[in-house]
Amino acid sequence: MRALDRIGPDPGPVLAGACGTWAFLIPLTPNPDWTQLRGVRLMRKGAVLELPLPSARGSDRDLHWIVRPGGTTNPKKLFAALATTRPAPTRRAASPGRRAK
Repeated sequence: MRALDRIGPDPGPVLAGACGTWAFLIPLTPNPDWTQLRGVRLMRKGAVLELPLPSARGSDRDLHWIVRPGGTTNPKKLFAALATTRPAPTRRAASPGRRAK
């Protein structure tokens, strides 16, 4: 969410998946070097992404729109937003009978 806020008022369409992954739709143009960013993956050319209808309302467990379709995300703004946003720390779960660190 922090990266989305940093993109600004016109972030382009954003999908959220069941595993906490987000998908931004960016144009097929020369883009920044995404390999520099931790946790960022680009789909291969020709990959298929199943999209829900723009009016679909899914639950948090379904693929659903965070930002409804309309245009594309500016790749330079997205890169800058992701590069300046630290990932949220992961929570460590304790095993039964053990204390969390």
